[in-house]
Amino acid sequence: APCVALTDDAGVVSVALSPPRQPDDFDRWSDGFDLDPAWFHPTETTAVALVRGDLFALGRYEDGDLEFVEGFESDVKSAHSKGGFSQGRFERIREGQIDDHINRCHEALDEFLGGGSGAGERAGDDADLVVLGERTVLGEFRDRAALTATVDASGDPETALTEASREFWTTRLYRL
Repeated sequence: APCVALTDDAGVVSVALSPPRQPDDFDRWSDGFDLDPAWFHPTETTAVALVRGDLFALGRYEDGDLEFVEGFESDVKSAHSKGGFSQGRFERIREGQIDDHINRCHEALDEFLGGGSGAGERAGDDADLVVLGERTVLGEFRDRAALTATVDASGDPETALTEASREFWTTRLYRL
């Protein structure tokens, strides 16, 4: 996986970092380590959306803190115990419910990014959108997001957004 590798000529430091924002490729040697904080932290224009097949949450960063803007859950069928024709019908209904939920998520993002949300917020044209969520639905949002990542967050929309954002912005340190 892409990383920032840091080592010194004495062999005292030999680590790799996997920052949330991958820097452009570079290779250099100097008398110290130069790490750009933008690789590791959200900016004042960063908005974060969490999208699952049944949940949506949206927040923005203000003064370094994540502020919850809005969220909702959709009623999506989750289990079916029968097989055959009944199973196929269940899966079609479930897929339709997920599609409706995804459309509702896009509408919420359009409103937030382009004019305002139910909370009276507007991200602006320079918003740095990070979309987090389930692998199964994340592809629907890759074109509009600066960054995407799969996360495993649960709970109500606000709790799940906080958990997902914390997981995403956590930088892994690997000893080499």
